[in-house]
Amino acid sequence: MRSNWMMPAALVAALLCTPAVAQQTKFAPTTTLAGKTLVLNGAGTRYRTVVKVYDLALYVPQKATSREAILAQKGPFRVRLVALRDIDAGDIGRAMVVGMRDNTDPEQAYRLARYTSKIIEIFSADSRIATGTQFGLDWVPGKGADFYLDGKLIGQISDAEFIEPFLSIWIGQAPADHRLKDRLLGLNNQPALAN
Repeated sequence: MRSNWMMPAALVAALLCTPAVAQQTKFAPTTTLAGKTLVLNGAGTRYRTVVKVYDLALYVPQKATSREAILAQKGPFRVRLVALRDIDAGDIGRAMVVGMRDNTDPEQAYRLARYTSKIIEIFSADSRIATGTQFGLDWVPGKGADFYLDGKLIGQISDAEFIEPFLSIWIGQAPADHRLKDRLLGLNNQPALAN
């Protein structure tokens, strides 16, 4: 006969191994970029196994539920991340490069090779991104991408082809985290903002 205490322990273990999808960071429902008001399309937490890495918010001109519909808006876009633990900055740059490559066909991946060293260089300016640090990207058509770390400009990429594979890191066919993709695209019933 099974002991009654074993079932709650198993339940607790299962809950600990299943990360929640709601993020800790409260993101504003709107923001302004290049004179345009952007709306929060979605927000969530990036996990690596069960470890929280960062919260991420995606701001777009109009809400949309697919990568194609978002990209069809032609920007501007804003991606905001908040570190939930200390992160090796070089690891973030390398992960972005891998995420872009995983979401492109071989021909496009070859053309994207020119971004590899630039992205790693941008995120290697500081060796660590401390817990609570805000970082991300502002994309403005005709200008390009500005990367920020706690409000300080740390790098730029002007190529118009860059934004599609960059956003695909999180909302492409092979996203970094499928639960996060669903949150960014508003494909679940959980609230977009955490308290």
